[in-house]
Amino acid sequence: MYKLFADLRTGFLAIFCALFLTLAPALAQDGLFTVSDVLVDVTAENAIKAREQAFAQAQGDAFKILAERMLPEMEAESFTPPDAAVISPMILDFEVTKEQLSSTRYVGTYTFSFSPGAVRSYFGARNVTYSDVKSRPVLILPFLEIGGQQLLWSPFNVWAQAWNRAEKLQSGLVPLVVPLGDLADAQDISDNEAMHYDRQKLANIVKRYETGEAVMVVATPNEALAGAIENDSPAQGIITIRLYRTDRNAAEASQELTLSAEPGESIASLLDKAVKNVKAALQSDWKARTAARTSETIRLQARAPFASLGQWTDTKRALDRVYGLENVRVSSITPQYAVLDFAFRGDEARLKQAMAQAGLILTGGTPILMPDTRPGSMPVPASYEIYLREFAPPGALQNEMQPAPTPQQPYGQQPSAPVTPYQRLQEYRSRQTPTGVRPGAWRDMYQQQGSQQQSQTQTAPYEEQPAYQQRF
Repeated sequence: MYKLFADLRTGFLAIFCALFLTLAPALAQDGLFTVSDVLVDVTAENAIKAREQAFAQAQGDAFKILAERMLPEMEAESFTPPDAAVISPMILDFEVTKEQLSSTRYVGTYTFSFSPGAVRSYFGARNVTYSDVKSRPVLILPFLEIGGQQLLWSPFNVWAQAWNRAEKLQSGLVPLVVPLGDLADAQDISDNEAMHYDRQKLANIVKRYETGEAVMVVATPNEALAGAIENDSPAQGIITIRLYRTDRNAAEASQELTLSAEPGESIASLLDKAVKNVKAALQSDWKARTAARTSETIRLQARAPFASLGQWTDTKRALDRVYGLENVRVSSITPQYAVLDFAFRGDEARLKQAMAQAGLILTGGTPILMPDTRPGSMPVPASYEIYLREFAPPGALQNEMQPAPTPQQPYGQQPSAPVTPYQRLQEYRSRQTPTGVRPGAWRDMYQQQGSQQQSQTQTAPYEEQPAYQQRF
């Protein structure tokens, strides 16, 4: 009987080891550490020197963009990228997506993929505060509040149109997703439901777009700006944008932004600028909650229970997606659980948040027996347990950490005393005034404008070369 048990255990461990080794994925391109559309334009004595200078400049520009994604705003603004000789070893590969040249001028567009480990080491050696914990995608629901109505899927929602034409929403620490607005979306949430949505239907649309949560982005123009929108005239006035998180029992105000139209600025330009500011505000808030220094690295041991090899496979894949997790090692294994040792840059709260973004729950564990310990042996204490969210016990779900963000002031302004969501709601209601938009005005405006926008392209007077890719 003992020999049979030993053979079964040996067979299980052999299968597990083979599976564990095959799970080590090849280094994939990481969206956070990939910088695309880096445009450089250099003139030199000849085309060869211009290309060399352009490549060095592109590396510096790309690394600065990467630093702006990861560093807090104050540090990002003053950050100066190092020389190309320092940046080059941190580049995994690059691609020239487009280039044009003459005898003395070179214009090129580059995409760079940086090594996550090398970038972390660079910032860590300088003890810089940075964040590399990437949020799960956030679903943006852009409501335009005008004329006493909250428009969402309406063809007259110019705020939603600004989000639809926005670029690079997936870049940075907080990827943003804009819904299509099809029939399924309209059935889940409709106009005038920014504050009074059905939680189950909202969960449906969040799941359909594979995002972590939805954010209600409510844009409210003042009377002057609403009139400019109706008459298709240059923008004048103020637009107020309020962000509401939806992962609690009801919509909860989190941030507020206010933008004023510049003289002669168009409605589209103002709204495009507002989209960029909303994205920057979400990125800034996330960095503030997840930033840490390399000196704050902790080392932990945790048990990962599983009921099957398939469940363990899913757990291992989820662990591979946890940003900041380093030197993961399986110290022991049984048919019921694996004991993991790993390091993480940051404190326990940040680790829980990083794991939550990968679909994992980290919770306090109970004493366990290590493999091959005899009955009656003293249990070895385990401080933590790691579960896939769908397999977590009810107690782990109840204790899951859900930190509430601190309410923010309008982006770019100095913070003041905290304001409660109720106070924000009361202030919001007191400032609402009828805009007097006449029925049918939106339809008339769009009949005049047309539904299509002309795109302007600029052709450079240089010979265009085929794109090529080069690896170090």
